[in-house]
This record gives sequence, C-alpha cells and structure tokens, in this order.
Amino acid sequence: MQADNKQRWQIAQTKENGFWKRNGVLDSQMERVLSRYAPIISGISKSLQANSTILDVGCGPTCAGQLFDAGLKTYLDPLMDSYLMKYQDKLPEGEKISSTAEQMPFHDFSFDVVLCINALDHMINPAKALSEIHRVLKKEGVFILGIFLHPAPIAFARRIIEKWLPDSLTDTSVCLLYPGNGI
Repeated sequence: MQADNKQRWQIAQTKENGFWKRNGVLDSQMERVLSRYAPIISGISKSLQANSTILDVGCGPTCAGQLFDAGLKTYLDPLMDSYLMKYQDKLPEGEKISSTAEQMPFHDFSFDVVLCINALDHMINPAKALSEIHRVLKKEGVFILGIFLHPAPIAFARRIIEKWLPDSLTDTSVCLLYPGNGI
C-alpha cells in the first residue's frame, strides 16, 4: 500500500509542479488564499509576538503563512526548489525548505502556529504528516487545517473542466482550528 501511495504521490507532484509553472496561476491562487484565510489568520495574528514561530506545511508558492502580521516564518514544501526557480522574486521572506511533511527537519515543539492549507490530500501519508505536525507544534500552539472539499458531482465536473478549461476552477473550502494538544 505504501508503495502505491508513493507512486501516486510522485505522479501528483509532477502534475502539481506543472500546474504552478503555468503563467498567471500564482495571482489567481493567491486571491483564493486571501479570500478564504486572511480573516482567520488576521484574528490569530493579534495574539502573536515578533518572535512567534510559524510553519506553513505544503505551502506551495502562495505561502499562506505570509499573511501573519508578526512572527518568524518557515515554508515547507517538497516542490520548494521548483518554486524558488519560478517565483524567486514573488516568494515571501522566511526560511524555505524543500521537504515532505512526513519527515520534517525540526525539533519537537518548535512552532507556535502550524498551518496546512489544501495540502494534506497531497501527501504520501497524511496520518504520518499529522503526527509530524503534532510533534513540531508547541503544546499551546495553534494548528490551522484548510481542506478544499468537492461533492462527488462537482469533483467529477471539476476533473472535466480542469482537463479542458484549466483556468476555470471552482471549489469549497473548510478551515479547522485545533489547539496544540487537540490533534
């Protein structure tokens, strides 16, 4: 099963990389992130200090963690090296790491905030990734999980639309907040 997941993940990563290499996609995706997550992040930002640590897991080039007003930001994505080549001047300040979420190179309890926006379903082993998030999140930290949901008929229609009209994307998103010990 793990080998199947890894193969599926590698195919998905190739498609994801191709998606982000298209012209104009970053701006439209950033608008999506802003509309859905800016209000939530703004509320959490009010409680952060300048030295608060923020980890954006599976950040893509939109790097939603950049929406925090304060804090030391780290962006983790297995395609980060590709994003650095394509979007070098558009990526926000902060540490950028090319790594999977299943094996994060951080000490236990390193981050005050961990966010994972539309990335959990892109991981080889989501349960292992969640375990790693739990490991690196401080005991009183905040975990923000954003998942784009598609009911079956919409998912089917979306696959057709993406195949023929890739710029026409519609989705619904859900954002779940968990305190550090609540994962």
